[in-house]
Parts: sequence; structure tokens; C-alpha cells
Amino acid sequence: MNHCGIDFSESRDPLGRDIVTDQVLATSVLGVPVRFESNSYAVIEAAADAFGNADAGSKPWRRKPLLVRIVVHGEHAAPSSAARVWSPDASRLILHGADRVAVADPIRRQAVAYVPCALVARKMEFRQTILEALTYAIVDHYDRHPVHAAAVSRGGAIVLLLGPSGAGKSTLAYAAHLAGLTVVSDDTVWVQLRPRTTVWGPPTHGRRISLLPDARERFPTLASLDPIRLPSGKCKISVVLDRKADTAVSADRAVVCLLTRTGDETVLTRARPETVAAALAREPEPGFDRFPTRLAACARALAGAGGWELAVSNDPSSAVPHLVAMLDAAQRVS
Repeated sequence: MNHCGIDFSESRDPLGRDIVTDQVLATSVLGVPVRFESNSYAVIEAAADAFGNADAGSKPWRRKPLLVRIVVHGEHAAPSSAARVWSPDASRLILHGADRVAVADPIRRQAVAYVPCALVARKMEFRQTILEALTYAIVDHYDRHPVHAAAVSRGGAIVLLLGPSGAGKSTLAYAAHLAGLTVVSDDTVWVQLRPRTTVWGPPTHGRRISLLPDARERFPTLASLDPIRLPSGKCKISVVLDRKADTAVSADRAVVCLLTRTGDETVLTRARPETVAAALAREPEPGFDRFPTRLAACARALAGAGGWELAVSNDPSSAVPHLVAMLDAAQRVS
């Protein structure tokens, strides 16, 4: 059937018991094998766009792949402007709105969603609020702890940019991109603790960064781009950084940089381990607070021998040489 421009196999059973989810993608999300199943190829395309087509068997994994099953139907419903998300216990997440219902159950190693084709047609909303939300909700459970930070990398090392909203994390990351560094993420990284501490960035085919509209005043390369309204309600400029990337960036050499804003000059100083650990363990925002015990362990692991404090001037490009110096120092650490 074709509704809203989306093809899907429709059920003849009112309870949907005869729906066959024969459209499949097997890939790897943050190094964890995940199998996506749906009755609509549009969902599989969206999954490939979000997570890439990396070979799920490229690294050893002793368990069955996690399963994300998304069933598309043709029923019409008013779009959910604010779907409710809640946790009945420490592991499961339930999402419910006028036009969607979904459950992520990492203990059972699966997530399932029932969504209308109209939502799938709203590609960005579907990707962020259903596809990515469910997938990360189960992947996070398997030693992938989300940390609210931007990150840039070079040569197998990563610098995590930590700071409050308005500190300029995304702006600095874009300046680093223009200087030839790899932007791992502009918002979230994941920390794996075993067998060794590893930092992962999101796997995206066509890595993107979202910037506030005033970034056009600092970067002439953005002058022709208009802001778009994201599913979160914020208006930002969405910039594609790398159309060829389709796997996650990871590194086991990471350093934390605490960002602040200053209108004068850019200054880099060392930060003590306890300062870095306290910044990482600070009261997390919603979505980053599911695993409080693991958050403390991640803070201790990343604090290591300390980190850096970077006060950035109104010219973010002035901070890029300091990022390079931090990456060089991280690469020298065995």
C-alpha cells in the first residue's frame, strides 16, 4: 500500500497479527550489532541513513543482535506535538502520543514501535523521535553511556568539549571542522568502560552539525543557509560535514576540555582531575540521567590525569590551535 508517499505492507487483521516485517537492515550502532525490521522499506532507508551500513559482524559480539522492530500503519491521527516518555523501571522506556506508541526493553534486547505512515514521511521527526530514540535506548544499556558533550578528533584521539548551553560547543566544533579536524559529535558522545575506556560518536551517513542562526555572522560559509525548525522546537542551521561517513568514530585516547566564554582572548589552562570529574558528574540533563551509577564511573575514567579549561573569545577560530595541542598531547599518551 502507498499512503503519504510511503509504501508499506498493510494488515488485514484488525489486531495486526498478520503483519510481516520482512524489510531488514543489519548494521552496527556504536559497535553493537542491531537488526532493524519493518513492513516498510522507507523505515529501513531511514535506519541506513541514520546508522550506516556497517557490517555488524566486523567485530566480535557474543550475543544475538539487538532488535528494533517498527510497524507502519495507515491510520490517520493528529500529530503528537509532545509525546509522553516515561520509564516504568530502571531499564525500559515507553513513548506514547496521539499518533505513536513505542517500547524500548533492553533486558529483552528489543524495541518495538507502531507509527503511522504520515510520521515516517516527516523524515527528521521520525528519525529523531522514534528511530534514534528507541535504538539508543537499548544500545545505551550495553556499556554505552551517553554524555552531553561535543567532540573533535584527529589521529585516533578525541577532545570532549564540555560546557553549559551557550558555551559555544557546536560553534567551536564547526571552526575545528573548517581547520581540518573531524567533528565526532556536536551534542552527544557515548563512553564504553570495558574492556577499556572508549569514546564513541554517533554513526551517521552524512555527519551533521546544528548551529544557532547567529553563526552566519562568524562563518561566511554559512551565509546561504537558512535555519530550520528541529523536532525539539529549536531553530538551527543544519550543516552536512561529511557525506561519505557511515560508521561511528571511536577512540580510546580521550581528553576533556571544559569550555567557558570570554569576550577578550582565548586562554588554555590545565584542569585538575577532581575539577574534570565534578564537571562530568554534574546533575545531568533529561536523557542523560538514566544510569547515575555508571555516570560516576565514566566521570572517574575520563578525568584520568586531569584535563583542560579553555576560555574562548568571540573568535572561535582562535581556539582551534589549542584543540590541536590537546589532541597531540592525547596521542602521546599510551
